[in-house]
Amino acid sequence: MPRTWRILSIDGGGIRGLIPATILAAIEDRTGKPIHKLFDLIAGTSTGAILTLGLTKPDSSGNVEHSARDLRDAYERDAPDIFRHPASWWENLLTPKYKSHRIRRVMAHNFGEYRLKDALTDILIPCYDIERRYPHIFRSRWARRQGQFDFSMGDVASAASATPTMFDPLRIPRPGAGGVVSLVDGGVFANNPAGHALAEINTMLTAKDDQILLVSLGTGESMERMEKKYPADWGFIRWSVPMVELVSESISEGVHRQMRDMLPPTDQRRYYRFQVDLPDNTYYALDNVAKKNVRGLIDSAEKYLKERRTREDLDALCARLLDLSESQQPLTRLRKLSRLLTEEPPVTVERRRKTAAVNTDEKAPPAVVKERRRTDNSRSAIPSSGYNVSLCYVAEDEATVAVPLVNALKKSKIRAMPRMLGDAEDSSAQHIISEAAETTLITIMIFSPSMLKNVNASKQLAWIFARTLSGENVIIPIIHDIDKKDISDLVHHMKWHEAPTEYLNYLLNLAAGSTRSGIDTLAKRLLDEIILWLR
Repeated sequence: MPRTWRILSIDGGGIRGLIPATILAAIEDRTGKPIHKLFDLIAGTSTGAILTLGLTKPDSSGNVEHSARDLRDAYERDAPDIFRHPASWWENLLTPKYKSHRIRRVMAHNFGEYRLKDALTDILIPCYDIERRYPHIFRSRWARRQGQFDFSMGDVASAASATPTMFDPLRIPRPGAGGVVSLVDGGVFANNPAGHALAEINTMLTAKDDQILLVSLGTGESMERMEKKYPADWGFIRWSVPMVELVSESISEGVHRQMRDMLPPTDQRRYYRFQVDLPDNTYYALDNVAKKNVRGLIDSAEKYLKERRTREDLDALCARLLDLSESQQPLTRLRKLSRLLTEEPPVTVERRRKTAAVNTDEKAPPAVVKERRRTDNSRSAIPSSGYNVSLCYVAEDEATVAVPLVNALKKSKIRAMPRMLGDAEDSSAQHIISEAAETTLITIMIFSPSMLKNVNASKQLAWIFARTLSGENVIIPIIHDIDKKDISDLVHHMKWHEAPTEYLNYLLNLAAGSTRSGIDTLAKRLLDEIILWLR
């Protein structure tokens, strides 16, 4: 049965988050429903991430805790504390403009002990990992499936707010996985997260006839022009002042134009963008929390909502959201019921942990073992045309494991694309897995003594460990002919300094199964794992 996927995207913009909060309050007033019940996915960057988390945070009874109007009030209450005592212009050349402990204290207080998996609808929040120089995307649907992706909402909000030059980067521990990630505001690459949200919906394997409804909210657009104010002979220091705003504004506008072209109207309008033009007496700065400016931002949004075209667009959108909310209610209930029915009881979870312990000849730490769900009745998750995955292995395991596994998976319409690991740069794990991410979500990797004796194994294992936590690939390890003795001997023999034994134990604890049970049984376990992620 075809459905319409409803996406809400909220730009970054500091204190200008008051603008989308005001628009969202108008949507809640018109529909009489909380935002999380109107959308299947909410994506937010920076201040949009704070709104996203606030709109989906449950209270103790499982209902949404805050309305959009509550969040707007919270901005007015908390922003003066966050943006208090700025550093001087000279100090800001060497240090962040604001003390980071204030915003982290506010986020910890507002979000408490709640975690990503608790979000009342699917959410997506982009940040950037400055150590690995790679986007780090927080996803609630991944958090529900694996504990290593389940960060606290307070930490996510603080990381999403760590705007370069304004606040320090945030180093947060990986849940149950060891190590930390060093993150800054995702506005450096995705100030308008609409494109990432659309890609996320596409990875949910929408059916051929499914439709998209994308609602994008800006945080205000400055009408001030740069022609005279910024002369052509400016250098690095002078350009550094407006550069953050220019980059974020250009990213938002560029993504808006892409979405407009990618989602043109058909029989129904598929894309809405609400953006406020800010008057000259309202400042565009991310951190201007003067009462007059705060009031000006809210007044600008309310004036925009009264414009005839805005009223017509908002009325049409709210009518459509209500219609979809009612017509797709059985589908929503079915999704929730399916999630409940497919949760494994504790006995089953413990049985899987014991199985993992047998496979590695040691008890797997509960914090890093996935609690898989039953997927026996979910074969329909595989498209009728089949699904591609990547299969990584070393030459020694090709005939005994890789080829039989490819053939076994083919029976279930899973096409395992073989990629052989080697010493050359273009056959390294980094190259193969990164390349695979362009065409498929899932990479299967065969861990065997031969693979671990590779001259680059130490460095590659460290990279694979980090990649499993990045959210860019799903890496499913499988075990061939390894036990605890092999691990100890190999680590000692190779003198692995870059990839400690804990990394390898962690990866093996994630394994879908072992070849000891036979190739056909292993293929069935892999199929269950693939279906879990595709669902």
